[in-house]
Amino acid sequence: MSGTRITDELIDKIAKELAARYDLGEDAVREVGSRLAEDRRARSEANEEFARRFMAEHAETFRRLGS
Repeated sequence: MSGTRITDELIDKIAKELAARYDLGEDAVREVGSRLAEDRRARSEANEEFARRFMAEHAETFRRLGS
């Protein structure tokens, strides 16, 4: 499976396309980016919390598997 590399150039291109399509100014584009980043941060924090709880609940199983 291949994917598109997310480069600075790609982000710039997408930001310009969004601004043009929805008639957004720089501040509005920044707000969209900020909200997307917050969502990612929240998902990441939730995933990390789940992993911590999962590892704690199943620590003995992981110890047995690791030996």
